[in-house]
Amino acid sequence: MSSPTVSASIFSCWIQPTSAQGDAVSVVPSPTYGKVGSEVTLSIQGFSKTACRYTWYRKSTESSNQIISYHIKTSVQKPENSREMIFPNGSLLIPNLTLSDNDVYILQVVHSECEVTTVRTRLQVYADLHSTGIIKVSILVGAVTEVAILGAFIYILCIRKIGRDSRGILRNPILGRRIRQAQKEGEYGL
Repeated sequence: MSSPTVSASIFSCWIQPTSAQGDAVSVVPSPTYGKVGSEVTLSIQGFSKTACRYTWYRKSTESSNQIISYHIKTSVQKPENSREMIFPNGSLLIPNLTLSDNDVYILQVVHSECEVTTVRTRLQVYADLHSTGIIKVSILVGAVTEVAILGAFIYILCIRKIGRDSRGILRNPILGRRIRQAQKEGEYGL
């Protein structure tokens, strides 16, 4: 009869998740946010117990959302051919980030005391604006707009304001003195 009791205690060891709030355990992305094409490491902070296994999930802890698992005793990462890599301390390395990596990541740590600690974090991934050319296009549009505004300003102040007064002399508020001087020199043959 001891066999069912042992089985029940082993089974209960796997189904008792605990909150990480009491342990002050957190997962911190490094760098703080990801950039498309680069890598990020989700590091565990504040975990002081002895771990048996680390398992990472995306979105929820359903088995279909499992990313990777690492067993401390055997030093085996499963699946072995995953894009992501898990370190012996439980940190998760995600290389070659894409926008689809922008998600909630969940870490479950199985302790030696037959407890499970669950920690969640959100990874933000942004597009590299320099490589997509958005900034270059913005600079070009800004420069063209500036030239157009400057051209309109010059037209309004210089060309459109030129007119003739009642004596037939060209006038311009900016160039007026030079125009009048040039016309006087032309009239008197100076």
